[in-house]
Formats: sequence, structure tokens, C-alpha cells
Amino acid sequence: QQQQQQQQQQQQQRRGVQQPSYRGVRLRPWGKWAAEIRDSRRGTRNWLGTFNTAEEAAHAYDAAARAIRGPNAITNFGNVQHHQQST
Repeated sequence: QQQQQQQQQQQQQRRGVQQPSYRGVRLRPWGKWAAEIRDSRRGTRNWLGTFNTAEEAAHAYDAAARAIRGPNAITNFGNVQHHQQST
């Protein structure tokens, strides 16, 4: 996963695109940031919503990761709790 992220960042840098890179977050073609998380126990992908900023989307991912995987989940911001609604 880390190697894949590094490859994506290198591709973005080659194209001159500087975008924040967060786990579970991607930029939609129309400029909104989307967040989703995979629940490996159920084999499903959970849509978390679209957000105005990558940071808001990353916080939504973190909250879902903690809910699904518990307090030891790998998150974007460590143990920081953040409450933001999707748009």
C-alpha cells in the first residue's frame, strides 16, 4: 500500500499536480473530495460522502476507521477526533 501511494504521488508530481494524499480520500473530477472505507470483515466498501476539503474527508475516514477497526485503526491524523458533516 505504501509503495502504491508513493507511485501515485510520483505520478502526480510528474504531472505537476500537488494534491494532499490521505488514506481513503480522492479528488472527484468536479473538485469535491470523496471519502470511502473498505470493511474487510464484510467485504464491502462504505461511502462516507463528499467534502469541500481533503482534510474534512480524511477526518471522516478516520472516524469510520475507528468505528470499524477500533482504537488501534490506522488513521490519517492519529487520535485526533473531528466532527464534520459531508456535503
